[in-house]
Amino acid sequence: MLTYLPADVKPAGNGRFSCGGYTFNSLEQALSFAKRRNDRVGHSERSVSPFSFVPAPKPPQPSPPKEERSGFFGLGSSTKKQTVAEHWVAVPTNMSAGGVQFEGYLIYYGTRPRSQQYERHRSLIDPNLDVSNGRDPQGSTFSYWPNYSELRPEARRSYLEWLSAGRCDPSTPIGYVFIYFYGLERRLVKDRSEADAPAIISELRRLLAIYGDNHSFKNYCSALLDMGELLFRNVEETPTPTLDNRYSWELPIRLRVYLGKKVAAGQVLDSNDALCWTLGHPMLYPRTPVTRCFNEFCELWKVRFSEQFPKGLSVREPKARLNFQYRSASSEFNATVTVDDLPDVGAISGPISKFESLLGSCSDELDPLSRFLGRNPEEKDSAIAGALLPEPLRENGGQSIFGQFSQFLSNASKQTGFAEVRIPEIMAKLGFPDAGKADERVSLHLKRLPELFDAAGFGFEPDKRYGPAPSISDDLKLCVFPADRGGVVNANRPEYQAARTMAEIAALAARADDLVVDAEIESITSDLVSFPAISDLDRSRLRAHALALLANPSKLKAATKRLCELPGEQRQAALTSAVRAVLADQRITPSEVRFLEGLYKALGLPQDEIYSRLHSGEVGVKPTGKSALRSSQGFDRQAAGAEIDHEKLARLKEETSAVSSMLASIFREDEAPAKTADKKPAAEAEFAGLDSAHSSLLVRLIEAPMESDAFEAICRDHKLLPSGAIETINDWAFDALDDYAVEEGELICIQEHLIEPIKAIRKAI
Repeated sequence: MLTYLPADVKPAGNGRFSCGGYTFNSLEQALSFAKRRNDRVGHSERSVSPFSFVPAPKPPQPSPPKEERSGFFGLGSSTKKQTVAEHWVAVPTNMSAGGVQFEGYLIYYGTRPRSQQYERHRSLIDPNLDVSNGRDPQGSTFSYWPNYSELRPEARRSYLEWLSAGRCDPSTPIGYVFIYFYGLERRLVKDRSEADAPAIISELRRLLAIYGDNHSFKNYCSALLDMGELLFRNVEETPTPTLDNRYSWELPIRLRVYLGKKVAAGQVLDSNDALCWTLGHPMLYPRTPVTRCFNEFCELWKVRFSEQFPKGLSVREPKARLNFQYRSASSEFNATVTVDDLPDVGAISGPISKFESLLGSCSDELDPLSRFLGRNPEEKDSAIAGALLPEPLRENGGQSIFGQFSQFLSNASKQTGFAEVRIPEIMAKLGFPDAGKADERVSLHLKRLPELFDAAGFGFEPDKRYGPAPSISDDLKLCVFPADRGGVVNANRPEYQAARTMAEIAALAARADDLVVDAEIESITSDLVSFPAISDLDRSRLRAHALALLANPSKLKAATKRLCELPGEQRQAALTSAVRAVLADQRITPSEVRFLEGLYKALGLPQDEIYSRLHSGEVGVKPTGKSALRSSQGFDRQAAGAEIDHEKLARLKEETSAVSSMLASIFREDEAPAKTADKKPAAEAEFAGLDSAHSSLLVRLIEAPMESDAFEAICRDHKLLPSGAIETINDWAFDALDDYAVEEGELICIQEHLIEPIKAIRKAI
C-alpha cells in the first residue's frame, strides 16, 4: 500500500520517523505532530526539550459504527462508544474504560469536546480509548512525560488497575503516578476547587509518603502542597524543622509567608525560625553529622543559638515583596498566587552567613558521634553514643544508659570523693550484666572505657594514659574520683613522675603487711600535699593511683627501678614516705621490715639506717614552710606520738635475718656439673637481658597460656621460683616495652597487646 508523507515527515530508519527536529517511534505520532504544527502556525508555544517531548494526542477518529471492538490487536472486550462529557470524579465510583471495569475517584473522566481535542489534558481518562487484556507493569512502553491518551493499550490497563487497587503500590513506575498527579494539580490550582482542596491535600500527603523516594515526584508534590496550603489555608502555624524542605532553588513558599509575617511585624526570630530558614535555604547544605544525627542536631542548635542570640535574631525588612509563581508539573498551565503585601525573606542575605557559621560549628561538634554511628549503627542508644554527645546534651541525658552510668559514679564517690569500683559493676551499669562474656560489644565498651569516664566528668586509676598500668580485667579494681573532662594531667613532667613514684613506693610499703588502714592512706595523702611543683589535680590523680595500688596486686620491681632513676633528693623523699607509711598504723611487722630492707638494698644504701629510723621514729628529710605546717598537723603528729617497742623491733630484725638466710639457702642446692657439650652458651639466650632459663620460659608463654600448676612445674625444671620468674620477666618487659608482660591468675599468660612485640624482639636477635 502506497503512503504519501507530508513534506516535513521523513523516515528516520528502524521504523521511526522524524518531524520538526523530533524523532517518533511510529508514523502515526509523526503525522499527528505534523498536523498539530500546521494547525497552529503563527501561535507561540512553550519550547520543550527533545528529552521531555510528549507526543501530541491522536487526531479525532472517523465516526465509528454503532458497535466497535475495543482492545489491542483484538484482545479487548466489545463495547459501545460512550458519550460521557469530561468531568471531575470526587468520590469512589464504578466506571469503565475500553471495556475494563474499575473504581476511581479524584480523577478526570470522560471525552473532550471536538473543539478542545488538541488542548493538553494528560490525566483525562477517555473511556473510548483502547485498553488491552495485556499489561505493562514496568511502564516500558511510554515516554518520560506520560499522557493517558498516548499510552499503549496494555499500559492503560496497568494504570487503571493501579487506580482501582488504591494507588498504594510503592513498586509502581513513577510515570503512572505522575499521570494521576497531573489531575490533582489541575483540579487544585487551575480549577481552584475549594470544595475538593481538603481531599486533594490529604491525598498528596499520602502519595508523598509512598513515592517520596523519587526525587522528581517529591519536588513537584511538595511544591503543590505548598500551593494548596497557600490558596486554601491560612499559613500561620509554626513550621517544624525538617530535612525535606529543600526541593527547589527557593525557600518553600509556606516558610517565606510565615517568616515574612514575622519580619513585617518587627518580631525577632527564635531558634526554631532560624533553623527552619537554614534547612530550607537552597545554598546551605547540611553535612553528614546533621543528616545522621538530626534530632541531636536540633537540640544542639537550640542551645548554641540561645548562647549566640539570647534575645533572638532581629532581621531588617527588605524592599522586595513576596510574589509566587507556580509552574505545573504537566506543563499545561502556570499560575500566579497573590500574597498579602509581605516582604520576601528569600531576598535577604544578611542572616545567611550567621546561619552558615552556626550550622558548621554544630556539625563539627556532632562529628565524633556521627563517625562512631557510621561504623556502629546498632550502638545509637548505647552509653558510648551518649558519651560522644556534645557536652550540653550529655547533661540532659539522666535517663539514658550513659546518664545512669554517670549517676552511679557520682553516688559511689559522693562520700569521700574517691570510690573503689570493680569492672563487673561498671559493665552492668553500661548494660552488660555478664561482663565476662566474650562479645564484640563488651570488648568495644571496655576499649572505650576511658572516653566514658572523661565524658561523665570522672577520672580513674590505673589509667594507661598516665603511666604503666595493668590491662582491664574482671578482677581489676578502679579508683574513681570526680574530675572535669576526666582529670587530664601532664604525666611526662619529671615532677609528676617523681611524685607518682613516691606514691607507689609508699603504697607498696603500706601494703607490705597485707593490711591497709586509714592512717596509712592519710600518710600518703599528706606526703602528696607537701610535694612541690604539682597541682591539686595532680595530687587527686596520684592519690587515686595510690589507692588503686593498695586495692590491686602490686609490682614491686618496676616501682623500685623507677625509684632508682630519681634524683637523690626525690629518692630520699620517696624513702621518707615509705617509712612514714610503715609507722602510720603504729605497728611494725616482719614483712614491712623486709620490704624496707629490699628497698634500701636496691638503692645501695646501708640497711642500718632503717633500724635507726624505726627505733627513733625519725623519717629523715622534712618539708619546709606551709607544707611543713600541713605535715606537722597531719601525719608527723601521728608518727611522733607512736610508741615504738624497741625490744620487739630488735626481735623483728633477728627474725628478718633468719628469714633472709632461709630464702638464700633455697638457691644453694648443689648441682652436678653439666657436661660442656650440654651447656648452653649465654649467647644462645632467646632475649637479650634474660638468661636462657627465663628466655625459654618466656618463649613458652608467648606460644600459649599455661595453667598455674603447669607453670610451676616448668619453673621447677628450670630451677626457678614461679613468683621470682614472673617478676624477672616483668622487669625485663618494663625495660624493653615499658609495660608488664606476665598476667597472673588461674592462667599464666602474656598481655595480649605485648605478644607480637615480644615475638618481634625474639626474631630480631
